[in-house]
Amino acid sequence: MRRPPTTLLLHTFADLAKLLALSAGVLVLIIAMGAAIKPLSDGLLEAQDAAVYISLALVPMLAYVLPFAAGFASTLVYHRLGTSNEATAAYAGGVSHRMVLLPALIMGLTLGLSLGVLNESVIPRFLREMRHLITIDFARLLSGEIGRGKALKLDDWLILADRAEQITPAPNSGVREQVVFSNFAAIKLAKDGTPEQEVAASQATMWLYPPGTFPAGVDESAQTDEDASFVVLELRGVSASDATSVGGFRDTSTAVFTVPNVFRDNPKYLPYRELRALRDNPDRMNEVDSRRRDLALALERQSVDELLRASLARGELLLRDEAGRPVRVLANMGAADGASGRAELLPRGGDSSIQVFHQRDGDRGPVALHSIAAKGEVRIATTQRGDRRAIGVGLEIQQVRTREEATQATFSGVPERTQLRIGGLHASDPAADALFATRSFELLDRVESAPNATTQAALDRAASLRKKIDEVLREALSKQHERWAMAASCLVVMLTGAITALLLSQRMPLTTYLWTFIPGLISWVTISGGQQLTEQSGTRGLLMMWSGVGLLGVYAGVMYWRLSRH
Repeated sequence: MRRPPTTLLLHTFADLAKLLALSAGVLVLIIAMGAAIKPLSDGLLEAQDAAVYISLALVPMLAYVLPFAAGFASTLVYHRLGTSNEATAAYAGGVSHRMVLLPALIMGLTLGLSLGVLNESVIPRFLREMRHLITIDFARLLSGEIGRGKALKLDDWLILADRAEQITPAPNSGVREQVVFSNFAAIKLAKDGTPEQEVAASQATMWLYPPGTFPAGVDESAQTDEDASFVVLELRGVSASDATSVGGFRDTSTAVFTVPNVFRDNPKYLPYRELRALRDNPDRMNEVDSRRRDLALALERQSVDELLRASLARGELLLRDEAGRPVRVLANMGAADGASGRAELLPRGGDSSIQVFHQRDGDRGPVALHSIAAKGEVRIATTQRGDRRAIGVGLEIQQVRTREEATQATFSGVPERTQLRIGGLHASDPAADALFATRSFELLDRVESAPNATTQAALDRAASLRKKIDEVLREALSKQHERWAMAASCLVVMLTGAITALLLSQRMPLTTYLWTFIPGLISWVTISGGQQLTEQSGTRGLLMMWSGVGLLGVYAGVMYWRLSRH
């Protein structure tokens, strides 16, 4: 049995490794420096952070550099083997073409597997650190954008101000960043881009708390995303309006809201395990979870509406106030407007008036009251309950007489009031709270299994949720295949470079490299185009994505067939 040409294989492999390291190092440094130009020019990156940003970018840029560096290294190494007649001597000694190409095959497999591991676990973490370096300094981002006269978009809000100044927070306050705005304005945009709500203030102060730190009065259970940050916004000299009214004015107003983790909304920041987990639980994406909550709220509204109708049909409605105390209403339902959530209350058969049994806080504790009214109205509206939006109920009765149940036997002599409003009520429906703990797929199954028994609002929100889930799953699928297609291209490009160099050894090295570079570039374009097509249309894009690698493999096979003939 003939011994393998160990010396030739080892020297060829060593030359490939050295030239690959040199070419990849130069290319990745150039591309990493280019990636830092836009953040620097936009003011999102300070000059002192540029070196850190570039060093972090070196690893992610390897995904784009390694296929071309592999083709360049294999072309030059095997072109030298051909021009120096080393390949010819090996053939004369009985060494086959496959054995001569073995170092390129081993190096290509090593590169492909290494890039696959980098793409699935290492590169997403470096991309997160790069994004952190740009966005973690939230105060600098605000002051920089607004200082250049730009409006900053945060979710559905546009933030504008004449001036934004970053100041140092008070020691031991737990605040990470603090920004003071002059002539502050915030505009909430509807889905069609039209202004829906406007808030203006002569001065505003914003405090940003790091993840895991909670402002005063905020319970830890209010944070559903462990990587989210709390923001406290204090406005002075506030005026507010919406699309239907002028609104009002207040001296001060304070709002607490969360800034979600941006890395949970882009699959490119997710490693392999988290991408796979999206198939079973896409709710971990903020955009999916917000739509899930909207659907749960719509289903809760439908549940409360059905409960009110069924209860008033029996002539008795049981509600609870914010303290959990019962509010009992004896009435029937009159005319109802489902769009506005209003329903008329009428005295039930046999009664001359609407009766309400409720309680109020007195000096010595709750006082039981009994009210009668000539007419009334019950309203359903969205309210805030704890850390989530919920469906609340408001009660308004007119021509009211109220007495204490314990002290007065009749309503004679009790003065009549024009109206009585009782707000902050909610229906006693335990199933409503369970909706917000239900996953998206279960909510969708509930809606889609009985569409005729579901309101149009819930159907619309279910369609929006389904659409967003499909988008997220398509994007996750496209990222997974793109990562492995780029890894596979390393192997194919390196073999293509080696085969082409041996076949065209009589030509100039760079001219020979063009026969590898151009097919490799076409392969990269089809991978990128296939990723976008998969993200938009689904599995149809996978054919385009992998066709580039496949066609490059066919090209390498044709070149090898031509080489083997000689």
